[in-house]
Amino acid sequence: MNEEQKNIDRLIEAYLRGELKEDEYSRLLGFLKTEPLNKDHFTTYIRHWSPEKNADSDSSWQKLNSKISRMATLESNFKARKLVRPALFRIAAILVIGLFIGASIGSLVFLGKLSDKSNLVFEAPRGEKSLITLSDSSTIWLNGGSRVEVDRNYGITNRKIKMEGEAYFNVSKNKRLAFKVDAGEINIKVIGTKFNISAYKTDSFIETTVEEGTVQVSSAKDNMFRPVKLKANQMAVYDKFSNELNTLYADVETIVAWKNQMLIMDNEHYERVFKKLGNWYGVNFNFMNRLNYPPRYTMTIKTESLNEVMELLHFITPMEYKIEKDQVYVKFKAPN
Repeated sequence: MNEEQKNIDRLIEAYLRGELKEDEYSRLLGFLKTEPLNKDHFTTYIRHWSPEKNADSDSSWQKLNSKISRMATLESNFKARKLVRPALFRIAAILVIGLFIGASIGSLVFLGKLSDKSNLVFEAPRGEKSLITLSDSSTIWLNGGSRVEVDRNYGITNRKIKMEGEAYFNVSKNKRLAFKVDAGEINIKVIGTKFNISAYKTDSFIETTVEEGTVQVSSAKDNMFRPVKLKANQMAVYDKFSNELNTLYADVETIVAWKNQMLIMDNEHYERVFKKLGNWYGVNFNFMNRLNYPPRYTMTIKTESLNEVMELLHFITPMEYKIEKDQVYVKFKAPN
């Protein structure tokens, strides 16, 4: 391998790890535009790339196995299914803090008793993030398009939370009051722990991932499945259509990277990738046609603009795209 090829591979490696600088983007795009073989090399490199190359072999095997299991579990989510959107409900109090990608981190602090007539609602609009600090020092990170509702007696007679979207919880220990999360079809109960829940209304699944401590996952109604206890590095995936709950090992670092201003996707189905990009950038993707083959993408995004990401996807997958404010129109081309 000549020195020029080594330099190109270093650029691709930096792109996959989310460490590519602005001037290096131009160089990588120039390489992709030069000739078709360059794009083939790019896609081949991505296909065989693994972020755990230098990790312990047993740990790497477990992470790889968990990713394969997770992909198999979620594969059915991309079949044609119609989801009924719930009616908007009235909220008595809304406080919003937005964090644009790459912006400094701010927070909301909730101290003391709320009004007897209302709960407190926090929201993170699509494309933004929020960090909430509760009265017991528990913290909640909200991903784009997410919301939590804090019970008005939180910290006094209960520690109850309702949520939609995706949130990462770092819960302070309190043996007297268990921390309970209502995530729609499932309920979560903990004493003190760190965990992530992905429960977007438009998804056909709910994911609960534990980073530290123990979490109990139970059915919200009709005892659809038996309660399950998850420990660190475990995940439960609930299918809203089959009412089944599957447990597996989790690559926690990848799943919770969003709270550290990184979006990591490792060999993920293209529809799931575009859903994540929509929440990340606060845009809606409109597909003019669909693909008969399911491409998968591996990438790490930190501060890259939507234009930069779409331009790279354009070279990975034959397609045309157009960005109009918060709408992105995508038309796929037939493979050669």
